[in-house]
Amino acid sequence: NEADWDKQYAPGQGIWYRSNQDVFYKYGIGKDQIVWVNYFKDTIDEMKMKILNSSILMLTGGAPDLMMKRIKEKKLKKIIKNYKGIMIGYSAGAMIQLDLYHISPDEDYPKFSYQNGLGCLSGFDIEPHFRRSKIQMESIEKVKEEKGISIYGIYEDGGMIIDKGITCFGKIDLF
Repeated sequence: NEADWDKQYAPGQGIWYRSNQDVFYKYGIGKDQIVWVNYFKDTIDEMKMKILNSSILMLTGGAPDLMMKRIKEKKLKKIIKNYKGIMIGYSAGAMIQLDLYHISPDEDYPKFSYQNGLGCLSGFDIEPHFRRSKIQMESIEKVKEEKGISIYGIYEDGGMIIDKGITCFGKIDLF
């Protein structure tokens, strides 16, 4: 709900506001150049215009299945999938860029599942917040067996750049 959004992302009070905003400052992108899409306040047309008028689109973390539900509800899937600027995603925001992603069981998700993403990326899968836990390793093996694709285990200090190929940085394991 809107109160939860404010606790997470509102200027001056959101626990994730600064970590999502401040990262751009070191690249010369100022506060006045950063625009947030607010699911609870913006109209669908306002959301579309904010996305279309941006050169960088950052998809935050959170619940990937809920993020996809809201993207579909607001009719933003096509506009995001065809986005021409730089798209950044971490955690759930990285997962949903795939055509199909998996969710490993954890405190928020009691069961393994496959979910449909945006379809921006395909041919591999990711395991974010990778710690080589037993559950994560079981999930990776399941995906390898059932889907026959590579899975990148991305540790907290790891990442990927995808532009005519995959470049990994920081700590990542490839399965």
